[in-house]
Amino acid sequence: MCPVGIFVNNDHHVMVEHPSIYPTQEDTEAVQNMVSHREWTLKVMSHWITEQEEGSSNHAESENVYVPKKDENKRNGCGSS
Repeated sequence: MCPVGIFVNNDHHVMVEHPSIYPTQEDTEAVQNMVSHREWTLKVMSHWITEQEEGSSNHAESENVYVPKKDENKRNGCGSS
């Protein structure tokens, strides 16, 4: 069993080093802002791609061209996982 003094020294060492390795509030907010912006961008792009796919599907239907839906490809083993 370890003496209690070792734990006290380790805790003190951690508390002394903590400010030098822990990001500041400004750094944390900057990272959160970047992540939020990237999430928003991905969401917008996802909606845009979905609209493009629906548009090409609607165009193919008007030309009597068969365009399988994503779910059909997965059921038939043709979709990528």
